[in-house]
Amino acid sequence: GGSIAQSVLNAVKEIIDLDRQHGKGLPGGTLVFLGEKDMRELATLLRRSEPPHTKIIPLYARLSSKDQQKTFSPRKGRRVIIVTNVRDVNIEN
Repeated sequence: GGSIAQSVLNAVKEIIDLDRQHGKGLPGGTLVFLGEKDMRELATLLRRSEPPHTKIIPLYARLSSKDQQKTFSPRKGRRVIIVTNVRDVNIEN
C-alpha cells in the first residue's frame, strides 16, 4: 500500500474532481490532521500535483499567531489545511 500522504492526496484530488463534475466550483476546504512527518510529505505531494485553484496551508504550533491567523483570511478557491500538534495550535477565529 501507499503512504498516508499519498492516500490523502488521492482523496483531495477526488474531492476537487467531484466539485468540478457537479459544476459547483465554490470555495471550500479540507482539513487534515497528521503527524509532522506525514504533514510535510503531504504538503510536498500536494504542491507537486498543483491542484487547480487550491491553496495548500500547513498549520503547526511553531507558526506565529499572526501566521496562524492567515489561515482564516478570506480567499478564492479551495484550501487544504494540514494540521499537526493540535493542542498547541490556536484555531479560534
